[in-house]
Amino acid sequence: MKSLSIVLILLISVISQTSFWPALGIYGAAPNLVLVFILAWVILVFQKDLSDSRKFWPIILAGLLLDLFSGLPFGVFSLSFIGLTYLVDWLIKNIFSRINFGSLVLLSLAATLFYNLILIILIRLFIPISVLFGSISFKDGSWPVNPYSFYSILLEAVYNTILITLIFYGIKKIFYQKQFR
Repeated sequence: MKSLSIVLILLISVISQTSFWPALGIYGAAPNLVLVFILAWVILVFQKDLSDSRKFWPIILAGLLLDLFSGLPFGVFSLSFIGLTYLVDWLIKNIFSRINFGSLVLLSLAATLFYNLILIILIRLFIPISVLFGSISFKDGSWPVNPYSFYSILLEAVYNTILITLIFYGIKKIFYQKQFR
């Protein structure tokens, strides 16, 4: 039952993220629902041990679903989420000893910026391959990153921080009352 609810939350998040959610954005940025889910999952589940590979299935499933529904080269989202998982786990174990409001804000900001940076790098690496096969065609062969993209990423980081804070404390209040005192 727990696995089914995780799959349903992931499906709703991915379908929303790839369909109507971007249209609700302000100034070209909207919260990344799947990124927020992955961040909450890593913070709540991976606090003890990252070596348990059974905990990775929602992260890989989210990446594969986004890879299927997006027009980007396949594997970009999966690799970004796996890299993000290791970064957040490293930050939790080496920098933040406790998850409180301040560390949650910093984790969310760092995770969003790192995720978008990895996404840009991976897309840039995959575009020459995609251009050869005709699936993506830019005039000069480069991915357009401009100052507005940077502002959009910063605004997305703020939105994600607000959303993860609400979701994290809601989940904590409902499910983990005794564990986080």
